[in-house]
Amino acid sequence: MVLNHRQADLADQALADMARVLKGSKLVLELDGIACLTLLGNLQLALRHPANRGLSSNIALEIARRIEGHLSVTPALRALCAMGWRPEFDQDPDDAGIH
Repeated sequence: MVLNHRQADLADQALADMARVLKGSKLVLELDGIACLTLLGNLQLALRHPANRGLSSNIALEIARRIEGHLSVTPALRALCAMGWRPEFDQDPDDAGIH
């Protein structure tokens, strides 16, 4: 993807702001188990998209693997987390009763 000048300027400014404001500090999120599993599933789906490549997808993959590691504390949870990497386990929201 090629950024136009305005987008590139905004990206540069945002990076400078992050360096200035956050000063290398960590952002801590407190999520319950369902929120973690939901976030993991969304990351897994996005990371399986063939056009999702590059630095941001590498960072997202690292985050997803860390979440997966925290959730995989039983065989059932480990298996459920692993299923998210495999498209054959995807469900159509209509078939799953999700609206």
